[in-house]
Amino acid sequence: MIAKSLVAAAVAVSAMSANVVCAQNKPASGAGAQMKADKAAKNVGKPAAENEDYDRKIRIGLKTKSVNIDGKQVVKFIIKQPDGSDKTFMWNFDVVNTTVDLNKVAPEGVLNRPVKVWVGADPDFRQ
Repeated sequence: MIAKSLVAAAVAVSAMSANVVCAQNKPASGAGAQMKADKAAKNVGKPAAENEDYDRKIRIGLKTKSVNIDGKQVVKFIIKQPDGSDKTFMWNFDVVNTTVDLNKVAPEGVLNRPVKVWVGADPDFRQ
């Protein structure tokens, strides 16, 4: 019951704070970025290659606090930087019904503020 309430609250917050859009971006890369993502990603998914197909594209604005996704999705994040530019990275959320601190899995220098990802159920197995 509590989990359903949390998911409902997260949906409401996400609707106010996340924009799903298409944009041109500069991918983040480098060995340091990969090592940070590998260390933080334990049990919350794994980085996806920039050329991999993805399920959603989500823009993270300067004021975005949280976003909602379905479990088992590959998401391309477009992160607005303070200088107005965009940086991107992709993440394979190979998890369900959990929360992820996006700034802990983002490559170094891409997201330097807290953003929570509310991961819901796998839509293929919803009742």
